[in-house]
Amino acid sequence: MMISTSCPVDHADEKKTRSRGSTSSERGKALRVRRKEYEENLRSRVRALRHQVADLQSQRTIWHAKILFTNCSDTGSLAQLVRHYYTLFRFGLQTPKPHLNEAAIKRIRYQEHFMQQIIDPDAQVSEFVGPQASMMQWRQYTAAHASFIGDIKSVEVTGTPESPNVIIHSLFHVIISRATFAIMFPQMAQNEDVVRKFLHKRVTYDVISRIRFTKDGRIGGKDVDVDFIDGFLKAGFSMEDVSELMQLAALSSHNTIQTASDTVKEPLTSRKRARSDQKTFQSSEIQEEKEAGTKMRVAFLLGDESEEKTEASEKTTTRAA
Repeated sequence: MMISTSCPVDHADEKKTRSRGSTSSERGKALRVRRKEYEENLRSRVRALRHQVADLQSQRTIWHAKILFTNCSDTGSLAQLVRHYYTLFRFGLQTPKPHLNEAAIKRIRYQEHFMQQIIDPDAQVSEFVGPQASMMQWRQYTAAHASFIGDIKSVEVTGTPESPNVIIHSLFHVIISRATFAIMFPQMAQNEDVVRKFLHKRVTYDVISRIRFTKDGRIGGKDVDVDFIDGFLKAGFSMEDVSELMQLAALSSHNTIQTASDTVKEPLTSRKRARSDQKTFQSSEIQEEKEAGTKMRVAFLLGDESEEKTEASEKTTTRAA
């Protein structure tokens, strides 16, 4: 028979002795040590999580950048360029005149240079050719309305990287004036009864623009569909009045304005550029500025937000030619 040498009574005494020896100060110190260890561990975990979040954000930024600068995406560089274009021409394009202030003239110059850079010299713009023809149509539509505000509804990029296309759905809000009849409906300008029905009325046109790009990223062609009939009907005009007006409109099937003094148009069969008669396209001021101006790159155009700001008092109008 084995005899145990351990003594339970002695162990109990030792525990009581240790318990009595642990003061409140020591217990508080031990608690603070454990709390400090917990805090350090928590900080370490937080740092690890922050690094993980930073890595994920970096990956997301890289991914977004890849999407952003892919031509054939709705947020790519071509879509950005088109949005900048329509924002810049939101209030149309005025003709430089002596009464315009310096800021207005500067804006017009910027718009002209912009179009010279983004539109290929041989671009087919409806039935016209070249950037000058596009400018002419912008000026015609601007002068034809008392006011214009253009709102982009959507931008869609289609096609292939080698031959991308951009489709823009937008709304053009205009106010009819006597100039509308003089420029767009000249045969109705003397019909005072009809003119009074439309005068000073607000009309919204649905517009679909189809832009084709060249391999080097310039506009190689553009077609614009403006739904005048639906706009007039929604504005409250009768079908009879609208039908009579549109039958006598000085508009081509491509919605370009044609006038008796129209020297802009060049048949596509001849493939001539609509570089114009300087009398039609440019005043001597415009030509002088054009020769003195420097070329702007698309990257600069996309990055220059200061020129996108417009003055609410500008009288302008429409049509993205």
